[in-house]
Parts: sequence; structure tokens; C-alpha cells
Amino acid sequence: MSQLSLSRLLCVRRPHIGLRIFLERDNYLSGSFMSGFCRRWRFAPMPEFGSAGALPPKADGTGFSANGSKIHRMRLFPCLALLSLMGLVACQAVALTQTPTASPSPLPSSTPLATPSATLRPPSPTPEPLLLEGRVTAPLNIRRDPSTTAEVLATLSRGETVQADLQSQDGQWYRIRHAGAPEGFGWVSARYLELTLPASAPTGMTWGRVTQRLNVRSGPGTSFESLGVLETQSPVLLTGKNRTASWLCIQYPFGTKGSGWVAAQYVKADDLNTLPTLDESGRPLRLETPEAEAQLNVPTPTLAPAPEDGDSASSPAVRFRFSPQESLLFVYSGQVSSPEGDPEDWLEFIPFSSLPGRPAFLQISLECEGNSAVLVEFWQDGIPRPETSTLTCENSFRQITFSPGQIYQIRIQALAADTLRWTAYRLKLKNLP
Repeated sequence: MSQLSLSRLLCVRRPHIGLRIFLERDNYLSGSFMSGFCRRWRFAPMPEFGSAGALPPKADGTGFSANGSKIHRMRLFPCLALLSLMGLVACQAVALTQTPTASPSPLPSSTPLATPSATLRPPSPTPEPLLLEGRVTAPLNIRRDPSTTAEVLATLSRGETVQADLQSQDGQWYRIRHAGAPEGFGWVSARYLELTLPASAPTGMTWGRVTQRLNVRSGPGTSFESLGVLETQSPVLLTGKNRTASWLCIQYPFGTKGSGWVAAQYVKADDLNTLPTLDESGRPLRLETPEAEAQLNVPTPTLAPAPEDGDSASSPAVRFRFSPQESLLFVYSGQVSSPEGDPEDWLEFIPFSSLPGRPAFLQISLECEGNSAVLVEFWQDGIPRPETSTLTCENSFRQITFSPGQIYQIRIQALAADTLRWTAYRLKLKNLP
């Protein structure tokens, strides 16, 4: 090994002391260096090789002569031991100096775990609107909104058919589909539109009709909030009943869950026993046995007085004029009761004749429901017409002549009774051309 390579391995650098160690070719330590080194560290001086008292080398060059001083060899051993120790330290120092410090390998950046987000449930599918076929019974305005002051969009002729999908919250208007209306919808008066019930209903439901004007409530009882009103003859889709079947749940778009409750006694429907039994929130109830639900019968309705509507001979509920341009058919539904409630209704009409001097001919029919009957009278100038002009639930059809262009009133009166008697009716007048 060369002196340079050895010096790199056995070299200690200090600020003011330099130490270099060379290994001679014949493996002897330099005497001058050793002498100075030992003197510096207070060891006995070593004679220079070749001077007096020096230890001559063997002839073969492998060590000191056998006749050399034993003391000299003993003095040399501590120096050699110390030198070996210094060499080891130097090696470690050089190794530390020249070996590059390994920079710590950066830890692989961990990809943050995505925070799991809540799985959003898809919105409940909005059911397709139930379209009911309706027939116009009189010339009818289609308005932008359900109000008599709203803009008129178009006019329907008597006999036209339309599709209705919604009844207003007050029950007096239907929303119909019409191509000429904005967004394809407009509003018409419910009074002049006869809706036909579909032949079938969705599974577990049934169709019915309201027999009198009544409230739709948020729960099965009069203590629950009123959500809106249904007019007489309004169609309803029944979805369930309460435990006693005294209240029926219906589809009602103005309810918080798209449903509402109506009193069963004011709804006419087929076989209410097929409806599921619901709690106040509209959730199905499980009865103790299936037979219990099958045997649950609708109780006999408790009659209620007809609501007061405030009409009179001078302020009739409806004024109607027959004409070929408008309509020759008039239909009206209402209810009366006695001795409580509204005892009578008043209507007004003007008949038409296509030939001058010829009287107007009207065909009049009456349909009744309830535990009593009504009397229909025709008045003119505050005086009732002859008895032949009257109509009852039993005598429900008649053709009567009137003077064209004259104003007549119709009085629908409940029969007098000591206990509550209530009747819902439907009056139809057709002016023959």
C-alpha cells in the first residue's frame, strides 16, 4: 500500500498538530519520528538507527538483533500500543470525514384517504299526475290563474272534453291541459266541468265522490288543521281509512305528504273495506288478525247540517243565460237540510228560443242523495209559478215551457222535518233549440 493511501486511512488532522504515519518498505518505524513522538509524550527517547546503542537489524531484515537491549524493546512497546490506538481513532475519523452522510430517504407521501361521503338516496319518483276526463257543460273561460280576475287565455265551448289533473285549494277551480296556455296548463271553473271517474284505480286504492262541500284535514278528526275544501261532486282517490273507517285518507297535493283526510259520511265510494287501515300519519296499521280488518264495516254515516252559503232570491248562487253561442245546458250541485243548516238554494236563468214568438222548452232532471227529499220551484217576479212547475226527488224529470228572454229563479228547498234531514242534489236544465 502506498504512503498516500495509508495516510488517508491513518491521518488525524488537528488545528496545531499534524500527524502522519508512513509505513516503511522494511516495516521499520522511522526512528526520527518515533524519537520525537516518544519525547512529546514523555517516553524514553529512542536512539537513531545507526547511532551508538541503536539496535541493529538482523541480517535477514526481519527484526532487531538478538543482542539488542531488552530495555529498549520494553520501552518501544508502549509507544507501539499508543500508536496503534491513535491509528484506530484516525481511521474512524477519516471514515467519518470522507463517508458522505446519507440523507434520510423521504418517506413516501401517503395519499390521504378520501372521507366517505354519505350515500345520497335518489329522490322519490314523483308520481305521474292522474288525469281525469271532463266535459264542459257551458262556455267556459280558461284563465291563467284560479281566479275570476285572472287573464283569459282561451274559451271552451259546451261539450268539449278536456283533461284535468288538479283541483284548487278552495275546490272551485280545476287545472286543465290546454295547448294554448302557458306551460300547457290553464284554470277553469269547477262548476261547469263534469269529471268522469276512471274505470279502475291503482292497486289498494279506490275512486269516490264528495257528496257535499267539506274540509280536507291533516288528520282523521275535526281537531286537525284544515288543508283545503272540496266542492260537491269532486272526485277523490281514496288511499286508506282510519281504524273505525269514519275518516278516509285521500290523495291531496296540498297536504304535507301529498295526502289529506275527509269524513267518510260525505264520500260516496264502492267497498271501502278494501282500503288499508292507516294511523294518523298515514302509515299502515297491522291489526291483530287479518279477519279483523276484513270484518271492519263502515259505520252508518252521521248526518250533518248543510253548510250555509248565503244565497237568496235577490242574490242567487248562480246567474246563467242560455244561448247557442254560450250553452244550452246548465248543471248545478248543492245540498240543503232541515231543521238545521242551509234550508234552500237560489239560482237564476234566462231561457232562449230560436224562433220569434215561440216559447222556450226546458228539460229538467233532478238527482238526490240523503235521508230526505227536496222541492224545486220556479219563480218569476217574486212569485212562484203554478204547481205544475215543481219538481221533487220522486218526480225527477219534467219538460216545462218558459218565455224566452225573461228572468226566472229556481228555489231548491229542503222538506220541513222535526229531526235532521239532509239531501244532496244535482239539477240539470237543458234548453231545447
